[in-house]
Amino acid sequence: MNPASYPDEYNPIDERIGSEPSYEIVLTVTYNGVTKRITCHNIAIGAAPKDEQGEKFLAVLDAILEILVASDEWQALPEYEFLYA
Repeated sequence: MNPASYPDEYNPIDERIGSEPSYEIVLTVTYNGVTKRITCHNIAIGAAPKDEQGEKFLAVLDAILEILVASDEWQALPEYEFLYA
């Protein structure tokens, strides 16, 4: 993923697709001394990406989520009371 190639406001999913609830994502990346923030509002949960750039973006988010969920700190959290399908 090349963060500089993404706009500051981005939706990796076709804007006509929605879900309730939805994701709010703020990805901040610092590389080579440059900080880039990509903000995504009302992203449909579980929808397919709209293009290759969206696939890369969502793959990075999935990789970050895997790292977080596997951490000891995450595992120590109590179980969710409600799950969304």
